[in-house]
Amino acid sequence: MSLTTIPSQVLEAGAEDAAGVPSIGYVQGASGKVVQAVIRAFGLSLLNAGIDVLGMTEVPGAEVGGDAVMRDLQSRSEFDLYQSLGRGSQSCSLDSVGLTEAAGFLEATLHPGADLLIINKFGKEESLGRGFSGAFRKAMLLDIPLLTSVNPVFETDWQAFTGGLAQRLPPSVEAISAWWQSQRRAKD
Repeated sequence: MSLTTIPSQVLEAGAEDAAGVPSIGYVQGASGKVVQAVIRAFGLSLLNAGIDVLGMTEVPGAEVGGDAVMRDLQSRSEFDLYQSLGRGSQSCSLDSVGLTEAAGFLEATLHPGADLLIINKFGKEESLGRGFSGAFRKAMLLDIPLLTSVNPVFETDWQAFTGGLAQRLPPSVEAISAWWQSQRRAKD
């Protein structure tokens, strides 16, 4: 199995629920900051309603008094996303250790019967089979509905990863909520 493709067991079982709505939703259509804020707000609203939602969302540096972090929705544990490379550096500042720790932490929390998994995005690292790609695959194998965002730059890789079974959603809590309700109805 290629690290960057959806597990064949998932394709064989079908990644769509009984109503024919893909159990994988992804948000596009606004800036990354807007999309992340909408996904985070939606996830927190579900948590506040007592829903078993798992996931990692990106929290802007302005909210944590430094660089952006990944925050686990349930435990509120934080993981560094960026490393300081010094003034004038033009290298990628992604903290691969922090990303790996966040991904491992999240993957360890996944359990059968969870209502939803939210992962902030499918990006470059995931397209290369790193980052949160293991958590994406595990959620698919456990039949946990999945919500993420995808930068259009990685759309082709995302479609290959999901076998084209994901549903594109606009960046609004209302649209995501409608998708989520279809997931709940199909499970009941």
